Amino acid sequence: MDKEKNIFKILDMYYNEEMSQDKIAKSMGISRPAVSRLIKKAKDDGLVKVVINYPVGSSIELEKKLQEKYGLKEAIVSVKDDNTTVEYGVFTAGAEFMKRNITDNMTVGITWSRSIKGVVERFQNIWDKSCSNVSVVSFIGSSGNPDYSDEEFMMTYSNIIAYKLGEILRAKTLHMFAPMKVSSEEIRKIFENESQIASVLEKAKHSDIAIIGIGDVSKDSSIVRAGIMTEGEMETLRNLGGEGEVISRIFDKNGKDIDCELNRRTVGLEIDDLKKVPIRVGISYGENKVSAIRSAMVGEIINVLITDDNTAIELLKD
Repeated sequence: MDKEKNIFKILDMYYNEEMSQDKIAKSMGISRPAVSRLIKKAKDDGLVKVVINYPVGSSIELEKKLQEKYGLKEAIVSVKDDNTTVEYGVFTAGAEFMKRNITDNMTVGITWSRSIKGVVERFQNIWDKSCSNVSVVSFIGSSGNPDYSDEEFMMTYSNIIAYKLGEILRAKTLHMFAPMKVSSEEIRKIFENESQIASVLEKAKHSDIAIIGIGDVSKDSSIVRAGIMTEGEMETLRNLGGEGEVISRIFDKNGKDIDCELNRRTVGLEIDDLKKVPIRVGISYGENKVSAIRSAMVGEIINVLITDDNTAIELLKD
């Protein structure tokens, strides 16, 4: 009984009186390591329960659960407030992640997407550091569809985004001067064997961090809206098991690229090469993207996720 009483006395001094372990040791006439062991054992035995009263709207628990469920290096969940949009919150979170993680001597790989364009625009407003010997590289070519004239959407192409990011960072920018999709697999190989494109691809394969969007396989996807695929072709991809899109590559529910014309005819980095990049940041949100995001995490296409709270909740449901 005395031993149990002493344990609770130590716990009271440590947690309620906020005494240091050194002072507790002197007061109780035992060593500091003994105090430390008793506190740890008490926590392990359930005698102590630490409760953190997170502020309303905190996303920390969602982030922890996403990391645990999908084995992510990091999950960042934006919670919308009354004064901002979901997009603004996610884009700001992406920009803040980039600010925290881009450092000297780093190669940043980037792809096309409306979300990535939004993140880079937010990044321009918060970047206040200076990094040396940084390179920005495009992962894929850009759409060359002459019948497509949506100027706002054209600003999401990887070469344009890479140029903008390189300008912000004052970094060397390597562009993929090629179409995103060509007419045949043979033509793709010709492009990728050209020395200029081959050198950009090699640089892309050795990126330190990848900033990518995750698209769905639907009639509203970026690939359809950019005029790269028709709605009918996208339906065919769904029938082949397509769940999502990254770097203009279609992947299945396990994060494996599927055998399809788009994947064979896309000029740029392949999914297997993307998976070798140490930090792979997927920035995506929305109910229509849940399946694609889940598959990208399951297949380890990404190991960092930046999304919003509603999407996070859906991702944790099963």
